[in-house]
Amino acid sequence: MQTAIVIPCYNEANRLSVDTFSNFIHNNFDIVFCFVNDGSTDNTTQVLEEIHQHHTQRTMILDLAQNSGKAEAVRAGVCHVLDTQKFDLVGFWDADLATPLSEITNFIHIVKQSRNIKFVLGTRLKRLGANVERIWYRHYLSRVFATFISILLRMPVYDSQCGAKLFTTDIAQQIFAQKFFSKWFFDVELIFRAKVINMNIFYEHPLEEWIHRGESKLKLKDFLFAPLELLKLYWHYRVNKNDQNTN
Repeated sequence: MQTAIVIPCYNEANRLSVDTFSNFIHNNFDIVFCFVNDGSTDNTTQVLEEIHQHHTQRTMILDLAQNSGKAEAVRAGVCHVLDTQKFDLVGFWDADLATPLSEITNFIHIVKQSRNIKFVLGTRLKRLGANVERIWYRHYLSRVFATFISILLRMPVYDSQCGAKLFTTDIAQQIFAQKFFSKWFFDVELIFRAKVINMNIFYEHPLEEWIHRGESKLKLKDFLFAPLELLKLYWHYRVNKNDQNTN
């Protein structure tokens, strides 16, 4: 399956690993990377150009003039690859590679195994046999967060916020077509959008490895506003759904 993976990058010069991407590209011929430079002010551009120079056929660089945030950077990247050439699958991955690139092939295998699965979510499930390293207080806050999301979605979602997701092209074209209503919780919004299409297309994949790297852009104080933001998101899609049902 031809697969495109979008990597949103904002001031990632110190975390982007040229060697790691190069080694993976050499061994996986059906995967293309689209790096979205989201108005970086450091040397991210130079690092991306170095990767691209070595792999011109397997990498793309999309430069955004101004920082637009991860949500719109991901959306811009997905729309760009879908307009550029035909792919069977498209996804996005965090630039710090907290989720290793090797997991991409696991995600692809899951979709290959079932025609019904069209949306794969990485899940940071700490368990025996897996190398999942999370800061303890973020882990417990995320469990409360995930429970609240599951109630709103009426779906047993374990980890909506992991920065590793993969979609079939037909689903990606629909759920990334419009700008996001939510800035911080666009991952949840993607699930809302996809659920309207078909709630039986999801698969949560427990990652074999996930290692916390550096500071998260989502601060602890942001968790205080999370319930209100999620309720706004829920209400937005509930109202839109009701409007569609009356037309």
